[in-house]
Amino acid sequence: MTNRQAGEHDVGGPVTSSPEAEDHDAAAAICGEESHTVVNQSVSRSKQPGRFKRLWRWINREPPWWVSQILVAVLVGLLVGGLILFSGNHFSDRQARHALQIENLRFVRDRVTATPNMPFPFAHFDLEGQDLSLLPLARAEFSSANLSGAQLSRSDLTHADLRNANLRGANLSGAGDIRSRWLSAGSPRD
Repeated sequence: MTNRQAGEHDVGGPVTSSPEAEDHDAAAAICGEESHTVVNQSVSRSKQPGRFKRLWRWINREPPWWVSQILVAVLVGLLVGGLILFSGNHFSDRQARHALQIENLRFVRDRVTATPNMPFPFAHFDLEGQDLSLLPLARAEFSSANLSGAQLSRSDLTHADLRNANLRGANLSGAGDIRSRWLSAGSPRD
């Protein structure tokens, strides 16, 4: 038996001894006090739950207030950090696209002013919202280019290839004869 006698009452009710405890006490009596400590440690170690199980039990009980506050702070920090990274990447993507559009505009202007009335390969260029007005763009190839919102007023677009170009919102007022190539269903005329 244990230090208390069976049948004694405690706050929790009568104390009963299990067969394992009785076997343990018998082994301790036979082996002496030193082995009692070793046996007690081995029994207690074998019955201890793992770290994750103890953590889960601790979380399921009501943890101290500071644990929930730290958890909330970490979650808010992760949310804010994710939003900052997302908006930063989105902003840098817009900046990179705008820089590409400016570089495309610079390339178009340099080529057109250096050698006017030559066939210029500007296919697939992104020139959205750029100012191309008054440029001599005769015979320029803008097939599949993004020219939405571009200013092409009074540009010379004679025989320019605008097939599959995005011209949504582009200002073409006063531009040269653009119907010769991009509105025809057949092969472009020279």
